[in-house]
Amino acid sequence: MRFRTFGLILIFVVMAAMAVYLVLSSSYQRSLQSKVYYHLGEYAKAYKIAKEAHDENRYNRMAATVMTQSRLALEYEDYIHEGKDFLEKIKELSHHQTLQRADKIRIKFMAEVMIERYPKLTPTVVIDSVLKTQAKKLFLEFQTIHATVSNAL
Repeated sequence: MRFRTFGLILIFVVMAAMAVYLVLSSSYQRSLQSKVYYHLGEYAKAYKIAKEAHDENRYNRMAATVMTQSRLALEYEDYIHEGKDFLEKIKELSHHQTLQRADKIRIKFMAEVMIERYPKLTPTVVIDSVLKTQAKKLFLEFQTIHATVSNAL
């Protein structure tokens, strides 16, 4: 009975010491802050703060994890942003009454760039499902555009 009580007290003391360390360590405080920014969808800010925390303490696994998750989310955001820019350019080109062959080739090239970039995105469980859905929607749209333009050439 005494051994169990001693074991429970020892576990409690160790857990309390770990909690105090987490509260007092600026690296872990930054890690928690970066995790909040990540969950708010502010991936650039989360990455920056997590990197600072990781640079301060290389053994901070939370900082390393948030840094990696944020980097992957930023890749999705970049893909979506570039895809939307390309779609705007394609809309501008398609407003002409007749598409020139050079315009069709430009459109095909933009679609190929987006199609080739999509498989390089890393689909992890922690990436926001909205980001994944938007990226997949753009990918499918560019596949359709590519097929249409390829048939027209």
